[in-house]
Amino acid sequence: MAVEHIPSIISAFGAPDYRDWLRLPARKSNEEKDLIFRREIIPCLNDYAEGGLFTRFQEAHAWVTAFIDPASDFEDALLELERDPNAATITLADFVKHLAGTIITVAWQENMRSFVQMSQLDDNWMTEVRDAFEGALPKLAEHQAWWVLCGRLRLFSLQVGCASAQQDPLDCISGVRAHVSSSISAAGSTSLLKKTRAQAQGKRQHENYHIAWISPLEVEQIAALEMLDEQHGPLPQPHTDNNVYTLGSIKGHNVVIAGLPQTGNNSAAAVITQARTTFPNLRFCLLVGIGGGVPTTTDNGMIRLGDVVVSKPSGEHSGVLQYDHGKAEVARFIRTGALAPPPALLLSAAQALAAQRARSGKDSILSNIQRINTNIRGLQRYTRPISALDALYRPEYTHLDRERPCTQCGCDPSQRVQLIDNGDDNHFLVIHRGTIASGELVIKDARLRDALAEQCNILCFETEAAGVLANFPCLVIRGISDYCDSHKNDYWHGYAAATAAGYARELISYIPKDMSA
Repeated sequence: MAVEHIPSIISAFGAPDYRDWLRLPARKSNEEKDLIFRREIIPCLNDYAEGGLFTRFQEAHAWVTAFIDPASDFEDALLELERDPNAATITLADFVKHLAGTIITVAWQENMRSFVQMSQLDDNWMTEVRDAFEGALPKLAEHQAWWVLCGRLRLFSLQVGCASAQQDPLDCISGVRAHVSSSISAAGSTSLLKKTRAQAQGKRQHENYHIAWISPLEVEQIAALEMLDEQHGPLPQPHTDNNVYTLGSIKGHNVVIAGLPQTGNNSAAAVITQARTTFPNLRFCLLVGIGGGVPTTTDNGMIRLGDVVVSKPSGEHSGVLQYDHGKAEVARFIRTGALAPPPALLLSAAQALAAQRARSGKDSILSNIQRINTNIRGLQRYTRPISALDALYRPEYTHLDRERPCTQCGCDPSQRVQLIDNGDDNHFLVIHRGTIASGELVIKDARLRDALAEQCNILCFETEAAGVLANFPCLVIRGISDYCDSHKNDYWHGYAAATAAGYARELISYIPKDMSA
């Protein structure tokens, strides 16, 4: 499964693997070495250093990239071994060689003193190149990625039952290939993935699940299930627990997903209370779904349909405000009580995610959303609607016909508010963090929305968070599906549920791995 059209420094030296490549061969004459450096080595080194070859290799074999991810459970690599042990291990071996090439080449360029252009080099140019190259070789052992790969390979070899895990990466790969091939010959068929899953499932107990994911609506729960890396089998539960759970893992964390029998804070409180009894080691909850947005402007731009709002303490509020809980006095309503803030760990993870996204040119959250195959009939509603369906009307202008959407009942387009463009929202999802309001009523009044939002700097309205937070630490994640006005419709429900789920999946990847061990 070697990648085609990738010139190999290894073959240019006439060496079978990277270990010989690390030693400049003495068997060639100076003229031969000169020719090799001019025609083969220097172009390859430059291409490696620029990242082109390595990037193409990663794109061609995404499963190898996942292989070195500490959060990966080796599932893709196991599948490759089941299909073709020789091809899979050859791919791993090629990856080891190319990773070594990338590390050494970057170090080589750093060590080069006078190599700028071929035409500017004197007669001793080859000696300088060789000195720089030899000086770069020790850099391999200093590079963290190299030792991460070595450690992952040894762990992988032990997982497939190859007890004699070697220190050297290529020796380790050879041992895996020999072990798997002999196992196939003895058993007549491969079952590595099934065996690994069965062993893992046999060890899973209620105590192994630490994260609760609550998605109240069916459209939200489907999106949540699409975010799982692996779905686990059910575990027994007491007859007093009326919840139906889906168990699985995301980025190495075991997750309990549950819906609600009906929307509202009371139902949410009952579900999380029963879940905590059945899964005693749950640490916190992610409440993930859709919500109504307030068309205000945050540091990340104007809140638009399809954006995500995440609860975060702001001012005197803890991140979630129960706007309909309090006491009525003469001519006024006083809100009482306070809800707990999100766990510090989740706030730190959300901040780390925001910082990383600000530095990245590619949105990993959108990649998560693309896990939902909208070509499947039942998943077509998760496609992003056209921008023309993101319509905000003036607060005083009410919808004309409750039975039909704006596009069919004749709502006046001149009453629409000019929306602020947040940039290329098709390629980068906009995330807002701040106060979310929770209550029993669905807000469909723009003037009430604005009045409440102005009092407490509210970004989003929803109907379950207060019930969960009254019983358990929680972070609320809401994809914006409407503007809490009379023009509310279902066009954006699917996509908003997908954006919230995509954010939740990415957030989980920032939670320390040992917490869910």
